[in-house]
This record gives sequence, structure tokens and C-alpha cells, in this order.
Amino acid sequence: MNENKVRQTLQEAIHLWGNDAQIKLLHEEIGELMQAISKQNRKPNPENFSHLCEEIADVKIMLSQLELITDPDAVADHYYFKMQRLQRRIADERTRRLENIEKAKSQIDPEKYKLFALLCEIGTSPLDSQIDELIAEVKEYSEIKKEQEFNNLF
Repeated sequence: MNENKVRQTLQEAIHLWGNDAQIKLLHEEIGELMQAISKQNRKPNPENFSHLCEEIADVKIMLSQLELITDPDAVADHYYFKMQRLQRRIADERTRRLENIEKAKSQIDPEKYKLFALLCEIGTSPLDSQIDELIAEVKEYSEIKKEQEFNNLF
């Protein structure tokens, strides 16, 4: 269905049932979406996932009607402003995380960093036996270090 047909259908629904009825229906659909989210979180399965997707679609339709009932241009202005703000926040968070990684790298024992770098080179698939062996070595190294530190206390 093209965008013009969608808009026409939404306008027809608003005209047929009225603003108040469609806003009340939006409230109902939001409640159903909340229940579907809870159900999918509690018991993920294909049926619950499908129902969640259905409720998302219902809410999107009703929100689109609400947008037409109010002011589509004003909504679009706020939408684009908030999307730009989200992009800035994402960029800021990525920068912050990279700075934290660099800071952490500078504080890592070179021997431990070699193990970390090797792990990154090999890959991160839990199915890779080399990784499992490396993880076991790191755990063993960690336990030995803890035991040595404990013994140094006495």
C-alpha cells in the first residue's frame, strides 16, 4: 500500500469514527501493546512474538491517526529535532565508551592485555574451542593470582 493510500485510509477512519473514538482506541491499543510486551518478556515464543508485532502495528496505525488529528507538521518538526538529539547522544556515548576503553587499556597489566588481544584476534564465538581454552587459561591464571595474593597476606 503506497503512502497516499495509507494516509487516505487513516483519514477515512478518523472521519468515520471521529477524533474522540480514535483517541480512546489508541489508549486501548497502547494497553494491549504493554500486555504483549510483558507476555513476550515473560515467555518468549513465536506466538507471543507474532502477537507483539501485531500490537505494535495497531499502535502505529493509531498513532498515525493521532498525528493527523493533531498537526502532522508539528509532529514532524519534533520528530526530526528528537532524532538529531538522539544522534548526538549516540555519538557522545560512543566517544565516552572509547575513552573508557582507552583508559582501561592503559591500566591493564601488559600480560593480561596480551590475553585479551589474543582473544579478540581469535574471535568471540562460544563455539570456538580455542576461545574456550583461552578463557579457561585466563580463569586459571586469575585463580593462581588470587591464591598468590592470599598467601602474601600471611
